[in-house]
Amino acid sequence: MVENKETTSTGTAYGKALKERIPFEFEWPTYETEEEFLADKNGPMTVKEQMTARNAEAKAKARSAALTKALDNAGHPKPTEKTNDQLRLKNMFRTLKSSKLYTDQEAKDLAAKTLNLTWAK
Repeated sequence: MVENKETTSTGTAYGKALKERIPFEFEWPTYETEEEFLADKNGPMTVKEQMTARNAEAKAKARSAALTKALDNAGHPKPTEKTNDQLRLKNMFRTLKSSKLYTDQEAKDLAAKTLNLTWAK
């Protein structure tokens, strides 16, 4: 198995544009040979397909973790319902809409009233 390393940057944080790009670096392991991969015992795809999928999965996981860390370090933590009122409103809206009892406007109004919050424009 080989450790790969990549350096990149992002200009967005959780759907919002940043004033300046935030650089980050990440590492992920990849298989080099089919024999090495077979020793790891994976599902019904061909060995080549499995190896490609697992390598892509490892890179995506490493990239995501590095990006989250870089954004946190740059003062852009991931929004949560505890830290972001609009996220709370959106989640309640989705819940109300999933009940199929409310129109979009009724769900928006009820979410805002229940949480005692107003929607951003």
